[in-house]
Amino acid sequence: MKSIVSKICRSAKPIDRASLKKILFVKLFAIGDCLNTTPALRALRKGLPEAQIDVMVGSWSSSVFRNNPHLDKLIVVEDSWFRQSDTRALFTLLSKLRREKYDAILLFHRAPKLGFFFRLCNAPVLVGLDLENDGYCLTHPVLEKGVAHEIELYNSLIDSLNIPADGTRMEIFATKDEEDRAKELWEGMGFEARDAVIGIIPGGSVSPGEVKPQRVWPYYGMLSVKLLKAGYKVVYFGGSGDLDALDDLPSVSDTYSFIGECSLAVSADLMRRCRIVVCHDSGPMHLAAAAGTRVLSIFAPTDPRREAPLGEGNRFLAARIECAPCYHRGHWPIECRRECLEIITPDQVMKVILEMMK
Repeated sequence: MKSIVSKICRSAKPIDRASLKKILFVKLFAIGDCLNTTPALRALRKGLPEAQIDVMVGSWSSSVFRNNPHLDKLIVVEDSWFRQSDTRALFTLLSKLRREKYDAILLFHRAPKLGFFFRLCNAPVLVGLDLENDGYCLTHPVLEKGVAHEIELYNSLIDSLNIPADGTRMEIFATKDEEDRAKELWEGMGFEARDAVIGIIPGGSVSPGEVKPQRVWPYYGMLSVKLLKAGYKVVYFGGSGDLDALDDLPSVSDTYSFIGECSLAVSADLMRRCRIVVCHDSGPMHLAAAAGTRVLSIFAPTDPRREAPLGEGNRFLAARIECAPCYHRGHWPIECRRECLEIITPDQVMKVILEMMK
């Protein structure tokens, strides 16, 4: 059946870059995944400066693209429409998209159902990743081979339009009010220029329809104590859903919390002021990297080759255990006991922090 649909949908015509006057750029769901597409969006705008580029994003991650100068229109939809197959909402959305008459749709997902939905929009070009023959609804699939970083895979969609990539640097843009708010919060903590402030992100492994405790490193409290004893100041970051994580963290002088208090852009501006941000694989990990601060990330069930922040100065620790990484296309083995996370000790993390601070 896949092969039949593929023969119907595939186009033998090469993409004519000059014909791309109106483009829909689609990335839904997780914050980190959306941030990973921002280099591709920047490259697309540089390659097609006169084109209309609309970005469709789910409400959960819409802040990633707000104020981004590389798009013309931001289309925010409810993630649940796709997660829960809300037929009425999807039919209404489809009708609106068909009226837009896009020349091309760039689908930054591997989900066949999404491929089918956006194929119905009747754009002459539908580009997306093809993993395990799941891109059968795409007119121009980009075959995913081997292991590559998500940013590089997303950049390959732009390359298929004969537009060169523009590096791997992620972006998030703050308004003047958000920059002022970050400055106010930072100065309110009484930090001085000589202070060595380490950011810690103890949560963040939640996205629409998914809760991922298998990613969460369990020793941030112990690490915080070690950092304080070594003379560092510690700042905690996270969203309102991470407030429970504070129960496991020391509440003493020289520790500060912005958990649940800031927008994404304000959080990014605050992270930028830290010497290092320590975290596990999560949306805020990508946010810290987009902010331009150095990131020490902790990986176990997920693959750092695909997700670890790129760029000079970033480091990661990965569990050396036979079953890791075990995460594949949104799922962990039922028998996963998180041993991979528990074998990475606070002493190991502290050692790398000290190396990074030299």
